[in-house]
Amino acid sequence: MWNVRPGDKVALTRKLKRDPNNSAITLPELNVVYTVRDACMGYNPEAGFMPSIRLVEIVNPVQRLTSGPGEVTYDEVKFTLRCFRPVQYTKGMETLRAALNNPKLITETNPLDVRKVKVG
Repeated sequence: MWNVRPGDKVALTRKLKRDPNNSAITLPELNVVYTVRDACMGYNPEAGFMPSIRLVEIVNPVQRLTSGPGEVTYDEVKFTLRCFRPVQYTKGMETLRAALNNPKLITETNPLDVRKVKVG
């Protein structure tokens, strides 16, 4: 398990089973990159409490769910974290991500400024 945070990119590695009684739920697709919206504990009647996530790209309607043994709540469906893997970033992607999160850095640094490039 890894330390998942909102904004992290993940991809589904196992096909999720569709509940035949509830066709209103949108499920993630295999090998598609998604963004984590929320990380929390979810309850699965077969496995108990498990780390779970919600995705930015998939928003399901609020519905009646089991939130623990004998407990019922109304919430959005969560997806079990163990069915996902983190998407690996290269160093260049991390630099780009840092630049996009820091607008001051973008205005102070111009990568196309040829006066800073050493030749020879």
